[in-house]
This record gives sequence, structure tokens and C-alpha cells, in this order.
Amino acid sequence: MPVLLLFLLIGIQSALYFHTAQLATIAAQEGAIAGAIVNGSEMHAVAAAVVSAAEQHAILAHEPSTDIRNGVIEVRVVLDVPVVVPMFPSVVSRAASEPLERYAYEADR
Repeated sequence: MPVLLLFLLIGIQSALYFHTAQLATIAAQEGAIAGAIVNGSEMHAVAAAVVSAAEQHAILAHEPSTDIRNGVIEVRVVLDVPVVVPMFPSVVSRAASEPLERYAYEADR
């Protein structure tokens, strides 16, 4: 019986980990999209990632980070994973990137 209970708890912990990883991916993607739009910024990206995580009832481990390089914005989100079984990862990190949009006038095309 204890072995069966252990397998059940490990299965629940694995499901919680992968669910939290999916939530982190969604929050990072929302942040990258918000930062990539024409009038977007790193501040918009962070705000969108925080709002997305809050709407999903996820717990941020720390504030999302952003990086803009070579016309691409990358947003990294780190979420806390609910712990059922000790010795499993307690945080999950995911990143998403989007190319920065730029506005080109018709005469410049």
C-alpha cells in the first residue's frame, strides 16, 4: 500500500510540474507578444507576463525578465511549483521570444 501511495503522489507531482510549466509558457508568450508590438516596451512585456500569470492563479517566483537583442525580445518567466512530494523541482522557468514589430511608411517600402 505505501508503494502504491508513493506512485500516486509522484504522478500528482508530475502533473503539477507540467501544468505549471504550461502556465509559465503561456505567461512568457503573452509578455513577448506585448513587448513586440509597435509601441510596446520591456515594461509592457513584464506587465503582460505578470497579468497573465495572475489570471491563471500561478505564483511567480520572481519578476519576469526581458532581454532585447538583434530585433528580438525574449521574456523569461519563473513560477513556483506546488509541492506534494519533496525532492522535486520547486520552480519552473520558461522563455518566449518574438521579433520586434516596426512600422514602415508606405513610401519607405
